[in-house]
Amino acid sequence: LPSFSLPLSLSSSSFARIFSYFPLFFPPLSFLPLPLSLLLVYYFTLSHLSLPTSLPPFLPPSLPPYLCRSASAEVRRERSRLQREVESLKEQLATRVANEKPASSGGEVTKMRTLERTSRTLKSDKAQLQEEIAGLREELAGKDKDVREAKAAYRESQDEITRITDKLNDTRAHKVKYSRLAREKEEEIGGFLDCGVFNFLLLFYILRFSLLDVYLYVCMHACRGKGEQD
Repeated sequence: LPSFSLPLSLSSSSFARIFSYFPLFFPPLSFLPLPLSLLLVYYFTLSHLSLPTSLPPFLPPSLPPYLCRSASAEVRRERSRLQREVESLKEQLATRVANEKPASSGGEVTKMRTLERTSRTLKSDKAQLQEEIAGLREELAGKDKDVREAKAAYRESQDEITRITDKLNDTRAHKVKYSRLAREKEEEIGGFLDCGVFNFLLLFYILRFSLLDVYLYVCMHACRGKGEQD
């Protein structure tokens, strides 16, 4: 039998006072001695109680055993309920996905076709733009050639204008020179006429030639003077 020990703080008088009421609760054992009665009561009552060896981790170890057992049963019931709800939600999700899959696949096919048409349109636009760019480049090259030719013609015309300007300057210089020489000759002729040499020669020719010669000479002189004036 297991050993039984009382607390050390209890005195003999207290022990006698506590167990004096024992025959009232257990009348069949009143004829036995008190220690034997206590051993029999412990063996048939307390020794057969089975306490749990370990408590759940979510419960504090200070709870009574009956509370631990009830809490474990409640947790198991809640866990079973949550598992059933999870399975139900999974089935609903699978059903919804199965129902929505054809529509989504059809939408994806339509979207892919739209993207393919857009891609073909963009490719054709790109090819057309490339052709336009090539044409513009050729046109630009032709215009560039025309511009170079125009620049060359402009340089040639500038050179020709420069040559003509030089010739005009030379002509003006010669004109000024000839004008100065003409004025000098006019001044010489004017001085010659003023000094009476012309009159002397005319008198000499009158005396020497006949009147016909004088008339011819005068006419020739008049024609020469008129030509110089023109």
